[in-house]
Amino acid sequence: MYVVMKTHTKIFLALSMATAALGLYAFMQSGPYGRLCEQFGGKWASVSSTCVTRSCYKNGTCGYWANPAVRCDRLKTNDHISEVYFQLGEPDRVDGNRYIWYERKGGQVVAEIKHESLKSLACAT
Repeated sequence: MYVVMKTHTKIFLALSMATAALGLYAFMQSGPYGRLCEQFGGKWASVSSTCVTRSCYKNGTCGYWANPAVRCDRLKTNDHISEVYFQLGEPDRVDGNRYIWYERKGGQVVAEIKHESLKSLACAT
């Protein structure tokens, strides 16, 4: 009887752990985790299922976004370059003080950044 009970306990424990792992994975891949990321000041990257934080500029992890113009309204003149990178992602091209992000469905975002400060921003959606 003890051997049978021990086997059932092992099966139950294995199923419990698998269910918990599956639940955690589902939570991380779904909207609640993305909303939690945004609530704490991050930006949810759904393709890679990661939370991008404002430290991405320093870490070089801001990534490339399909539609950077969506977040143009969150930027204002004199914002630091780190905020520009956080909101728009890594630029596709940099020509001197001119930073360019290409929209994946056409259009572009062009920023002028001098001395690590945003001077102008043109967003075409």
